[in-house]
Amino acid sequence: MRLPFHSNFKTTDDASPNGNDGFVRQAVPGPGRFGNAMTFDGVEDRVHIPYSNATNLGSSPFTISTWFKYSGGTARQTLLWGYGVNEAISQLWIRADPADNSITTSARTPNGVVRINTDNAYADNAWHFLALRRTDSQLILSIDGQDVGTAPAPTGSLTAGYPDGVRGIHLGEKLDGTDPLTGTLDELRIYTPGRCRPPNSTRCASTTPHLPTDWPCTSRWTTPTSRHPDPGPYRPRRPARFEWTRSSLHRTSGGTTVVHPVGPTGVPSGSSMTHRNPRWPLALSGVLWVRAATRYRLQ
Repeated sequence: MRLPFHSNFKTTDDASPNGNDGFVRQAVPGPGRFGNAMTFDGVEDRVHIPYSNATNLGSSPFTISTWFKYSGGTARQTLLWGYGVNEAISQLWIRADPADNSITTSARTPNGVVRINTDNAYADNAWHFLALRRTDSQLILSIDGQDVGTAPAPTGSLTAGYPDGVRGIHLGEKLDGTDPLTGTLDELRIYTPGRCRPPNSTRCASTTPHLPTDWPCTSRWTTPTSRHPDPGPYRPRRPARFEWTRSSLHRTSGGTTVVHPVGPTGVPSGSSMTHRNPRWPLALSGVLWVRAATRYRLQ
């Protein structure tokens, strides 16, 4: 999943093929580390990412990364919070605590809880790159390319043990609406095996420069080579649009319009289409209906 935070006040589109769009609640776009970012004012601002198979980190390895900046204060401020808030159930969160001069991350499963605390809150209103990784054996927190905390990864699933269903992920505040963020997030990415671009992708490296080469990621995309170049950021493919006229068929796709002249049979010339102009069946059915109605009336 990748949220580049485009300038949309209602949703922020997922730029990966998984379609996990975030729903914006009062947060607004602002200047980011790369283009736009999402700005939170500390008063009920959040981005909600619904729970889905793609956002279910479960017990698999993962990498979560984002750029963040904020300015001090004394209140705790949430960067990301997922799945649950009750201390007795599974959850995953990353929170800044400037009063204790630390960034804290917590991963809880039915088998236990692991927390990592840094010795710096990074509350200098400057951009910092954060990456949280879980491997088969470790939970690793990195900031600006340096591993600032490591702990044994908890066994079990981060989304297990929810009698009322698993909740999604919030950016900018806890799931219960507390600990809001006064700051900015940019380029949130969540990687799981089989759901990410290769780590040596040049486009990916331009916005995630500090991710290690051994991150937990296997890709269904082809590794960029001279034969298969990096396709760049993902953009949803929109269906082609067709417009018929009396003499031609206009096909618009990707901002390009191709005109196919239509012959007497209604089949566009110069194309592989074998069906006839859809107006002819409609017109023929109308004629047949009129003839049937007229015949019934005459009887």
